[in-house]
Amino acid sequence: AWGPLPQPAPLPPGVYSPAPAPLPPQIYAPAPMPMPAPISAQKYKCASLEAPENAKCKEPVDWVISAGKFDPNASAWFADMKQITGIDYSEASTSDFQRLYFCAPPGGKQCGLPPGTCSKPPC
Repeated sequence: AWGPLPQPAPLPPGVYSPAPAPLPPQIYAPAPMPMPAPISAQKYKCASLEAPENAKCKEPVDWVISAGKFDPNASAWFADMKQITGIDYSEASTSDFQRLYFCAPPGGKQCGLPPGTCSKPPC
């Protein structure tokens, strides 16, 4: 973070220097770089979980829907799901989990394409 410039260290006793030039009243930080559009706002082709592009994530997503979201550890595994998808893991559909595995896959098996529909669009 940018802020005012630090003041110089005091001089030892008996050493004098001319008064320093006054600092400008405020130092401005450079303009922030524009943030990239969120994934949901970028233009992606959408596809079902069965699409070849989603072969890598199909097995974990199917497991999550059938058993994983009922596991006692699910609240820890899917702690960020509501922030990412807008819906809690316990209420999430297959498409919601596909969206999670597209945006931020737990365990790294990322979906290649997002779903065409989900509980809290945009998907």
